[in-house]
Amino acid sequence: MTGIAPAGGIESVRIVIPARNEESRLPACLSALDDALDVLAAAFPTVEARAFVAADSCHDRTPDIAHAWPSVTLVQADAAVVGATRDRGIRAALADSPRPGPATWIACTDADTLVPPHWLETQLVHANRGCALLLGTVQLPDATLPGYQYTESHPHVHGANLGVRADAYLAVGGFPPLPEHEDHRLAAAIRAAGLPWHATDTNRVITSGRRAGRTPGGFAATIRSAAARTPSRETPELARCLHP
Repeated sequence: MTGIAPAGGIESVRIVIPARNEESRLPACLSALDDALDVLAAAFPTVEARAFVAADSCHDRTPDIAHAWPSVTLVQADAAVVGATRDRGIRAALADSPRPGPATWIACTDADTLVPPHWLETQLVHANRGCALLLGTVQLPDATLPGYQYTESHPHVHGANLGVRADAYLAVGGFPPLPEHEDHRLAAAIRAAGLPWHATDTNRVITSGRRAGRTPGGFAATIRSAAARTPSRETPELARCLHP
């Protein structure tokens, strides 16, 4: 695809987290991210990394928490649409990057999500092998999702666990301004462009088990659907996640 340079070594990482009224979950999210940043620094000491929280139409202390967090830059989004908020955060993050092209990697997660310590390291390993898009898996606290494929080359797409090279992101127009499934649209655009991508279960994140989402679809709907399809397989741990 025109405009896409050959893959090279990643020199800069930008982590972008959309957050809307997440004051109760954001500190744990950022603490887990700090651990991942420490592991990244040890594995790739020359790579420069920064995190950005895109606060979207918040009515709680979410912006204050992000602003006070040492490793985080606050971006005010006020879009009330998650696709536009993700994109606003990424554009601000890339404007801050010394080389917002093939040498910059964008790591995406959510404010109600805990990333593992090796999350960023794993993404950079794949990025440095030429991957333009990396799709990760998710699980609930203390439980996997019934029927979910926790495998390599899995079929899932989650904005809570997604990495993309900056030039690939810009070439396909980024996250569209949609209230849901913006992650699927981005992944589809990158695949349609013929860019190299991979889906992995090696950097699984833990996301909240809330069944009431902010849109009719999205991951909350996936949780509800999984519970409805396989009630007999619902473990006590999964029950606590699905029925808080």
